[in-house]
Amino acid sequence: MKTSPNSHFANLIATILKRYRCTESEKQWLSTLSIDQIIQISQTEFGGFDKVTGQFNPEIKSGTYKVKIDYNDMNEGRCKREYLVSNQIN
Repeated sequence: MKTSPNSHFANLIATILKRYRCTESEKQWLSTLSIDQIIQISQTEFGGFDKVTGQFNPEIKSGTYKVKIDYNDMNEGRCKREYLVSNQIN
């Protein structure tokens, strides 16, 4: 049985909310995002996504994030990217 991309993305969002410690503003943003807008979700346990370049880095560095979401911004009519769950460097 094949699942639709929408149900896949809905399941991924639920997993992200369970697995990671999202900030209140990140949770708020996710609640306003329509599943239909999502193009791609990328997540990692190790390393992170660089907010400036969008590239994955296998090392945990400041300015990197565990989750990257590409989506269509209906208001601006273009593809945008959001980063969630900042890597904390002690």
